[in-house]
Amino acid sequence: MDIIDKLKFEERNAVAEGLAMMTYIPSIGRALESGGVDKFIRIMSEEIKQLENIISQEEFDSFHDSIVKLIKKEIKAKDGKTLSHGQAQKPLNVFLKVYVDWASLPSLDKSCQIRKFLHVPLDSILMREIKNNFPDDYKRYVEANYALIRESHRKSRFYEEFGESGLLILIRPSDFSLSKLIFKEMYYAWQHCLRAIYPEKPVLLDVLWSTRRKYKEPKKKSEN
Repeated sequence: MDIIDKLKFEERNAVAEGLAMMTYIPSIGRALESGGVDKFIRIMSEEIKQLENIISQEEFDSFHDSIVKLIKKEIKAKDGKTLSHGQAQKPLNVFLKVYVDWASLPSLDKSCQIRKFLHVPLDSILMREIKNNFPDDYKRYVEANYALIRESHRKSRFYEEFGESGLLILIRPSDFSLSKLIFKEMYYAWQHCLRAIYPEKPVLLDVLWSTRRKYKEPKKKSEN
């Protein structure tokens, strides 16, 4: 095998690794441990091959859940703590958006098939925009499901530790911090909301993040 043939063989993996690095660093890299980017690159380059066999939303969600677990197991927050579900989903969802929706990988046909399965990258800007622009969907899918999640934890160790008032603070839909998005059920409450708003291509709603960042008023310099 000459050098050109070898490069052609390695190109797909190189693209996956490059996109993993480029999406991890700006999406959440500063909040996570030093060296986390190398771990994320390895995880994605090894696991992304599974996309070839996915043909349903259920299969994609199962694939997604397994990657989130790997990220939480292998990458820590900057303070050494275990990542929340909200923190772990961010680099993964940004990577998948770029890899599948923007780059049309792993192939044009497969990207067209699975694009509608993608999850929307969650962050405080997007979540706040959804609440403000789609209040009825927010109440139906996020607030209502958060109430059910709180009810399900009234017999758990969290209730024993924090009590009723603590549970209301711990599982609060208006708290948009990714570090507070601790349960998978909370994450999926948001994803179900986003899918209900635009089921044809939920990840389109991530443009709200881009436009909100673009037109955000600059902070005024302090007058001294």
